[in-house]
Amino acid sequence: MDSPEDKDLQKMVKMDRKQIESLLKSAMEEYLTVQSNVKSEKAKSLSSLAALISEYLSAFIIIGYNVNREPISLVHATNQMDADALSAAINKFILNSINPEGK
Repeated sequence: MDSPEDKDLQKMVKMDRKQIESLLKSAMEEYLTVQSNVKSEKAKSLSSLAALISEYLSAFIIIGYNVNREPISLVHATNQMDADALSAAINKFILNSINPEGK
């Protein structure tokens, strides 16, 4: 007696090359559409977050992970002075993390 997996395999063998290519193309198009939508939603979320925080801070850097455990980094600096200030602040943060005062 054939198992369900054997029946599926037999069906696949019977398909011709064009059918398989068509199925692969459809699957790839669907995957790319879903991925595009996910990236668009992430960009909208980060943009909304930046807009909210920029009401309180003129320049900022956010580094962390979202709820799906994906890395997030957001840098908001509207001019060269803000970018330089952020650079100095991140350097100071790193140096203080490596060599905390009093140790």
